Amino acid sequence: MFADYKEPVPGDRSHVNVEQPEDMLYWTNAFDVDEPTLRGAIQAVGDLPDDVRDYLASRKASQAA
Repeated sequence: MFADYKEPVPGDRSHVNVEQPEDMLYWTNAFDVDEPTLRGAIQAVGDLPDDVRDYLASRKASQAA
């Protein structure tokens, strides 16, 4: 049953695309965040995955402090 399951992979990993449901699922899983948090990060720093990852990491660090 689960043998046919494939993890969603975005068509273009060079940008975080929130317009495609499969891409949104991939990026929310990759960054371990919910959709509103991901959208907020993209609004703050743009759609480059490294920038989004750094932004989210800095927010998590500041919330843990």
